[in-house]
Amino acid sequence: MGASATLLIIILLVITFFFFRKRNKKPLEDHPTTAFMPLLNKRWDEIRAEIKEHGHPLSVPRWWADECTQAQLDRLQAEDVYLNIELTKGQCADLIGTLTDPQEEDLDLLEFFGVEPEGDSQIEIREQLRTIFKNPENREKWKKHYQSK
Repeated sequence: MGASATLLIIILLVITFFFFRKRNKKPLEDHPTTAFMPLLNKRWDEIRAEIKEHGHPLSVPRWWADECTQAQLDRLQAEDVYLNIELTKGQCADLIGTLTDPQEEDLDLLEFFGVEPEGDSQIEIREQLRTIFKNPENREKWKKHYQSK
């Protein structure tokens, strides 16, 4: 067998290996999002109840109930997050939020309401904000402040 045939076989073996190999997925219990699932499930149930009662969410932006984007799904896949359920845009954002630091504007919102941040992830801070915005008086206070800018 000639050198070119050997090289061809090696190339085919390498291609076959990469094509058929299984991705090394972390066990679910070791994934960082797992620790947040009780919080997320409670959050999602409460938001679904708001949508059912009012036709839209009250404590999160209305886009929360929209269909998730391909970019969000790609990001979750890149982070080895796989769920066998259809996710909303907000649910995807929440899952991504378990893996990211809080955003400055969210921390500013907490400061506006005089609340100290509890937690190190974006989702923990956003859940604090959701709790604040459940109160209609807080929603009105923010709306007046926002409109005055």
